[in-house]
Amino acid sequence: MAISLGAIPSNKEFSLSCVKLLLEEGNADLFLRDDSSQTPLLLATKSNNLPVVEYILNHTSDGPSTLEKCDRLGNRPLTAINARTPPALTTLLLTHMGRRYSNAASVSSSGTASTTGNRSLKVLKNYSGRTALHQAMSCGNWDVARILLQHDDVIMAQRQVAMAESKLTTTLTDVPMEDVDVNTNVDPSKHRENQNDIKDNSNSSKNRHRSKAHIHSLERLKYCKDKRGWTALDLSLRRGYAPPMNLISLLTSPPSSSSSQFSPSLPKPTRDMILDPPTKTLIATHDICLKHYTCSPIRRGGEEPPPENVRRLNVLVNKKVGILRSDEFHSSQVTWNNDPPRANIADVLRVHSYPYINKISTLCSALPDHPSCVSNLDPDTAISHHSFESAMYATGAVIEVVDAIMNGDYRNAFLPLRPPGHHAGPDGVVTCNNDPDGSHGFCLINHVAVAAAYFRATYKAKVAIVDFDVHHGNG
Repeated sequence: MAISLGAIPSNKEFSLSCVKLLLEEGNADLFLRDDSSQTPLLLATKSNNLPVVEYILNHTSDGPSTLEKCDRLGNRPLTAINARTPPALTTLLLTHMGRRYSNAASVSSSGTASTTGNRSLKVLKNYSGRTALHQAMSCGNWDVARILLQHDDVIMAQRQVAMAESKLTTTLTDVPMEDVDVNTNVDPSKHRENQNDIKDNSNSSKNRHRSKAHIHSLERLKYCKDKRGWTALDLSLRRGYAPPMNLISLLTSPPSSSSSQFSPSLPKPTRDMILDPPTKTLIATHDICLKHYTCSPIRRGGEEPPPENVRRLNVLVNKKVGILRSDEFHSSQVTWNNDPPRANIADVLRVHSYPYINKISTLCSALPDHPSCVSNLDPDTAISHHSFESAMYATGAVIEVVDAIMNGDYRNAFLPLRPPGHHAGPDGVVTCNNDPDGSHGFCLINHVAVAAAYFRATYKAKVAIVDFDVHHGNG
């Protein structure tokens, strides 16, 4: 809990104070896991809680030992990268991974370069076979991707130096074996020993060549493929993220002549700043949506609230503890619109009948403006004084988002709104022979249908609606 609080930028200092207290005074166990099998270090990394990660790694004895502990998806701290992971956090993790595997470029007595040092990048994959670079590229975190690629270049350069030193050492220590004439007067036992030495030397030479071939075939990080056969660049493009050109050069540049991993068929996409704008996602909501009351104020020990209540929105948009206010969404790729316009009644009437809209407006305005004053439109749908206005502003937000995306300002949008709006029919509840009780979902105005009708009327194109609700298709 103390670490999770640090996901909100304003709470990071408080989160660090709590963690220090728990570790110094409470002897908290850094190896304990939560329900998702996350260690404190992994959770702090996922929350982009850099102060806590730094404290755990630099000021605790057990912290570095949890670097390789993974969650249920196989993600370790280094592969728990999201769009907002700061480069400093990745650099810190790489530094401590390097300390644990400091023999990255060491050469064993047989002349084989150790690959342990590259475990932090290439071998430490999650259960989908994805490396840290896959994770960074899949969410468009170009700064972290660049750090990982540069680190991999350093590892490869160290390995090549180690190989060269190994080859020189082997050349200097190899002693040519003298030929032995079996017809001369030589002790037979010594002759057999000499023959065995020759065989051993031959096997050693084969092992060196095999080791050299193994080192040459070591896969570079940028060419690693996940279990679906996708490189980090492939995954990025499939997710709709076109890397900047200065990063493409690192992803597609041919490796050294000793490597055979380069594939000239790697795509080199260009970035279209109109179709692929820097700001990707729009989050639109309105404060009035929090005034759509469906029950009396919720209190501990009180009555069980209905499934659709003000907490559903508050847990997302609350400025202190809302999930969407966490550091992950504080990005140049995410823009908030907290004041969308009210929907035009003409747009609403493309879908709903005027008597139905007028009925909702009249019923809501007649109710006193008090959180405990709640009435029912039907057995499934509660209303209060601000419910109709909440629905109108929610519908207006969806329509505005349609225009923003079609204008090329944003790639997509997420709209945390209330009341819900994709089950209501032209006159509210929709009944049929198979469902005589009618549609459910606590809806007043069908925002999705209104937005789809607006889209077709304005942009003259087809639209697909994908409903993945628990009772999808209801309405």
